[in-house]
Amino acid sequence: MIYLLLSVALAEPQSQNVEKGEPAPFHGRIFNDEAVAEIIAQKEIAKDECAINMSYQEQTIVAKHDLELQLLRSELEYEKQKGEKLVAIRDEQIEKLQEHYKPRNGLWWAIGGFTVGTLSSLGIYYSVRKINND
Repeated sequence: MIYLLLSVALAEPQSQNVEKGEPAPFHGRIFNDEAVAEIIAQKEIAKDECAINMSYQEQTIVAKHDLELQLLRSELEYEKQKGEKLVAIRDEQIEKLQEHYKPRNGLWWAIGGFTVGTLSSLGIYYSVRKINND
């Protein structure tokens, strides 16, 4: 029994050329069971390797995009906080300026403007009258 298992384990794949007219009815190759098993195993291994590589590439891309997304979210959060702080600073400055702002009395400016306008009109009137009388 051990000899049988050992011979199967150590068997090498073999192939044989067959020409037309020989025991096979067509031109081609004949493979023994070990050669067929090796071809099938290589196909399965290649299929598994491809699946592993695809999974690795997919996970790499997903991880990269997750990292980029986290970076963008942190930048967004930073910009929000920055904007909120700038608005708070602006509001504080407005409050301080409003505390120090003392509006000028517009009534005195109106009275002064009326007085200056009236006096200059009277001065021009008397000047023109004096020139015309002379």
